[in-house]
Amino acid sequence: MQMSNAEQLAAYVRDARTKCGFHTQKALAAAIGVTPKTIQNIENASRTAYASATLAALDDALGWETGSSEGILSKGDKPKEATSPGGPKHVTRVVRQRMLELGISDAAKLAEAAGVPESVVDQILSGLLPKNVSDQHAVELALQWEPDAFPRLLLGYEPRKFPGDIASEAGCPITAGVAETVAAARKVAQAMSAASSFSFEPIQSLDVRSKMFAIAWLLGSQVNDFDLLNGRQYQSILRTLETSFKNEVDRMQMEDPRYATEPTPSGFTRAEIDSELSRGAADAGDAIRRLGRRLANQAFDLIPGDAVEEESLPDFTKLAARRVTNRPQYDQTHAHDTVGEENQDIENLEV
Repeated sequence: MQMSNAEQLAAYVRDARTKCGFHTQKALAAAIGVTPKTIQNIENASRTAYASATLAALDDALGWETGSSEGILSKGDKPKEATSPGGPKHVTRVVRQRMLELGISDAAKLAEAAGVPESVVDQILSGLLPKNVSDQHAVELALQWEPDAFPRLLLGYEPRKFPGDIASEAGCPITAGVAETVAAARKVAQAMSAASSFSFEPIQSLDVRSKMFAIAWLLGSQVNDFDLLNGRQYQSILRTLETSFKNEVDRMQMEDPRYATEPTPSGFTRAEIDSELSRGAADAGDAIRRLGRRLANQAFDLIPGDAVEEESLPDFTKLAARRVTNRPQYDQTHAHDTVGEENQDIENLEV
């Protein structure tokens, strides 16, 4: 016996409702703004006519082209899948489908799995993005999607799912920290691959979160040790990295014999500059100026006329030697007259 148009609509709606994640007639009714009794009537083929607005809302909720429900009732047509995905209704539909696939029965269960308030999930099921990005990522993770799945859905793109073996590879439950670390690692790996081909734009444009997760991992943090790093943790990691880097560089330099014997372009060894830094110099440039002034002052005291060969003196001492030997009647009591000039000359020397 051939089904009536109303019976065909009832069958199509029952099938599509469960596929779209609406486990009850009440859930579908709430999504399209009608009473549960209306959905019950549709699924029981109790009526043959409904308001156009109700049928249009039903089409949107079930992912059908507008006019599909009306076409079934009036002509016995088959429903047509919407050809222009995207928008809030698309988010709602796909999220409910995903919940069904994962056996998540309702908003409360999804909120519990994501560790967010139920109101956040209700907002997402209405097709809206949460204000808090970390809440968004937590719900995406609970649905086993990569970060930014919801914005992709709004634009009509499919969310990217995590491979099924991530949990076993991570050796721990997939938390938001694990998920975002995996995503960050992929971005960093792609950027490093590009850099190996002398294309540096990708690595320069990496977002801060990707850099920080990568650094945390490289510094030995396990992926289950952190969850959605915040700004304060970023700063702590940066300080740890800077300290580790400086200590390692210092160790390598101090073990190299050239550290204390080979002069830098300034004429001073790295050991001399570091020693001055430990005495309070603001930076390497300040340390070099201090060392230069000290040598210049020594030159005034030690050089008797032109008795010392300039070639045997460091650059800053040569400057002092020229100053002294060009003034045969030099009087120590007037040394202060030229201090400002000598300091300026020292600063003008190429460091």
